[in-house]
Amino acid sequence: MATSEWKLIMWKTHEELVKTARSVAENGRKMMKFAEILSQHCVDKRFARDLIFYANQIPTVSTQLSIIANVHQGSSGDGDVTKILTENAENLMKIVLQTMKAAEAVCVKGLKAPEDSSNSDATSAIVLATQWQRRLIRQRQREIVDADRDDLGLRRIEEHRPPKLTQIFKTE
Repeated sequence: MATSEWKLIMWKTHEELVKTARSVAENGRKMMKFAEILSQHCVDKRFARDLIFYANQIPTVSTQLSIIANVHQGSSGDGDVTKILTENAENLMKIVLQTMKAAEAVCVKGLKAPEDSSNSDATSAIVLATQWQRRLIRQRQREIVDADRDDLGLRRIEEHRPPKLTQIFKTE
């Protein structure tokens, strides 16, 4: 869920706000696990270190958001509580987006196949990343073929929207 979308959500009750904050924190933990798997299978260790750097920030902010949500669960739904929860969720989302950009770089650089096929988490993470990578390659190939050309026969550069790794995660 993007930061701008987070601000637009209207909660019916304070309990719903707290429940959403907990959910965001839990998804942050899942993102950390995904990033760890990708970094273990990255062919370039520099990119893996960058990914781990960003991913290591997720548990701290995720735990902070969970604690704040638990503390404010019993409180009234005043504006200060809403503001605190929203700001912490925004901070978590910024870190997750940075992590996803680093994960995209890892995927573009290349991933090794998991050595242990019994590890379903690693296998599914690699499959997910590989599917995104294939979509990116197809999109780039379409751009090459379909791009408008100027008088000199050069492709015009236009604003395009390549597929992002964040699109594979379901957002509500």
